[in-house]
Amino acid sequence: MEHPQTSTPLPKNNSFLSQLSPLGKKLRPYLKLITLVFFSWLIIRSFFCQIMYIPSSSMNGTLLEGDYILVNKLAYGPRLPITLFSLPFSESTYLDWVEFSYHRFPGYSDVKRNDVIVFNLPSEDNVPIDIRQPFIKRCVALPGDLLQIVNGEVIVNGKKLPQPELLQLRYAVVMKSGAHPDSVFKQLKIEGPYVSIDKIHYDLLLTKSLSENLIRSGTVDSIQPLLESGSNGIALFPHNPSLKWNLDNYGPLTIPYKDFNVKLTSENSYFYKRIIETYEGNKLMFKNDSAFINGQYSPTYSFKQDYYFTLGDNRYNSEDSRYWGFVPESHLIGKASYILIGAGKSRGFSGIK
Repeated sequence: MEHPQTSTPLPKNNSFLSQLSPLGKKLRPYLKLITLVFFSWLIIRSFFCQIMYIPSSSMNGTLLEGDYILVNKLAYGPRLPITLFSLPFSESTYLDWVEFSYHRFPGYSDVKRNDVIVFNLPSEDNVPIDIRQPFIKRCVALPGDLLQIVNGEVIVNGKKLPQPELLQLRYAVVMKSGAHPDSVFKQLKIEGPYVSIDKIHYDLLLTKSLSENLIRSGTVDSIQPLLESGSNGIALFPHNPSLKWNLDNYGPLTIPYKDFNVKLTSENSYFYKRIIETYEGNKLMFKNDSAFINGQYSPTYSFKQDYYFTLGDNRYNSEDSRYWGFVPESHLIGKASYILIGAGKSRGFSGIK
């Protein structure tokens, strides 16, 4: 009786596998730890807090270029991720195949006037909201506020907004004859850049306390706020040349808020068109001064979310809401709470005011 032949498997060379298996067993606890640390960090960064580097001088002297700060995301409520596939620390590496609508958990605080807030730059229309460049500015007007800047003073709802302690403004300074400006500025810790018109006249960026110290030094004949003259309506929001606004005289401007019902006209459309189309996903058109939203006649519009208005503390060297308009609530990242590592001396762990 014939028996079917059975094939005997050839012996495999297990030398590599035998070496890899023990190595894999040794590395497995470390890989688990690395994975756990990474996802823990990702959850903390997404929902609790993150560290931010200050890349510019727009918030001098509250925040200096080179500072590292802590951004508190719990204050205003953590925002759920909008772009699912993106790499941390990268503003250009992402996939927009899957995007979620904007949602936010409740926070323990509302945004307050003079809060230093971190948000995604609203003017970057070509990328998803949470991928846009993070910006840091001071919130000066809340939803529903009437904002105006008069001779450099911020007026909100008819009242002057208290100035931040380290706000920098421009001053025209006339030094006394025989004074030594360089040594005076060094002694008072007045740092550049400053413009020397001649050996007496200077254009300086100063905080209020520094301007007072300069007066007390007895080395100046006069010191006056240096305000911008003329108009810059094309460069400033809402980019209408008929508005004779500039950096020191701006507005009045009402900050939109959720459920605010506004009558739409061709005269006021330049204030609201960007909100309605870019931030709230509609199409606004006018025919014979009649407004149409998504092709439907709509004489009024009710806003879907709150908006904010921001300024930099270095008022004359800051790209802020005066240039690109309102900050939508959907763009808020968190509140700037602490300086972790300061670029200047004696600027260790401290609160941000």
